[in-house]
Amino acid sequence: MDYYQSLVQQQKEKKLQIDQLKAEYQTLKKGSDEAIAISATLSMLYINYAIDQQKIINIFDRWLSYQRGETTS
Repeated sequence: MDYYQSLVQQQKEKKLQIDQLKAEYQTLKKGSDEAIAISATLSMLYINYAIDQQKIINIFDRWLSYQRGETTS
């Protein structure tokens, strides 16, 4: 369960970072070097966020299977 809690905490931190970068991006001139860098960073954060979300879903799926008495191979 520590792994799950760690993932959830990381997700909260990533979401905060994404929100902060989105707000900063809105203030920048489109096409500027800084805007492009923030856009690239946001893309990587979104991908990483999605991967971690899938890990959390998999943990819940395994837990539900265990609760139903199913075995996983």
